Amino acid sequence: MFVEGLATYLSGGHFKPEPLLERAAEVVDLDWYLPLAPLADDFYPSQHELSYLEAAALIEYMVDTWGWEKFDEFYRSIEEHPSRLQSAAINQALTVHYEMTFDQLETQFLATLNAFPDSPELEDDVRLTVMFFDTVRRYQQTLDPSAYFMTAWLLGIDELLDSGIVADYVRHPSAPENLALETLLVQADAEMRAGNLKRWKWHWRRSTRF
Repeated sequence: MFVEGLATYLSGGHFKPEPLLERAAEVVDLDWYLPLAPLADDFYPSQHELSYLEAAALIEYMVDTWGWEKFDEFYRSIEEHPSRLQSAAINQALTVHYEMTFDQLETQFLATLNAFPDSPELEDDVRLTVMFFDTVRRYQQTLDPSAYFMTAWLLGIDELLDSGIVADYVRHPSAPENLALETLLVQADAEMRAGNLKRWKWHWRRSTRF
């Protein structure tokens, strides 16, 4: 959780520059918030956009509140817990460096998120981001399964071939429906990165018709 969250935090966003804490506040308003301990223990299978946003926003909160040096010391001290649970390892390091538990940190984090004023524009952006990339994954599962995989790293070529995960080695499907849908999805992604929500929504809605 903290590895991916730190990468996103240092990049200033996941797919584009974004106000991390403000967007995470909209996740709470949408009732999509993922509790931190279960998220830490099962990060990669969790909803992708929400998990990366929450992890990065949590780090931004910690750095803004206690400074980078303290966070860096905490981050570098996280060691495997006998239970092998990431949440337990995080809790252990928090107790040493911040004198608080993971639950206590989450309580403070949520209080900060709940203090942000509502932003209909940001809420719409968060909602559409999640729905758009879920559509991309549904497209992969339905019409381009060789491109769909859940792990965060690539296996060896033999294992990839055995699993049918070959999108990085062979051509993508070129049937008319694939070309039409991928064109819509690519255009929707471009509009998202440019901040054109209305045109983004227009392309996304048409890409869901499969």
